[in-house]
Amino acid sequence: MEYEVAWKTPCNVNGLIVALGFAGLSPHADHSALDPHVPAAWQSLRFGSQWRGRHLKIGIIRATATLEVTLNAGEPMTVVVSGKALELSRARALSVATDSDRR
Repeated sequence: MEYEVAWKTPCNVNGLIVALGFAGLSPHADHSALDPHVPAAWQSLRFGSQWRGRHLKIGIIRATATLEVTLNAGEPMTVVVSGKALELSRARALSVATDSDRR
């Protein structure tokens, strides 16, 4: 099962629950953080996020145990993944190994 979140309305509660809960997305004053916990039945989770004028695409892929983050618009930023601070820019997407056995 794949789950793709599409925010087509200003208040998509299901999308918000998925992003905050399963992806562990938490915005902070100077960075965004992710701590993914994708359900075992899901193959992947993909969604977009906006933070302080930046547009991100986020994908969590179970088969490869990776988290992929792409900055589509905006200035470079810090993304904290499972407690590790990483720099994200439009020129350099992130691909980070995740612990696929969590949850």
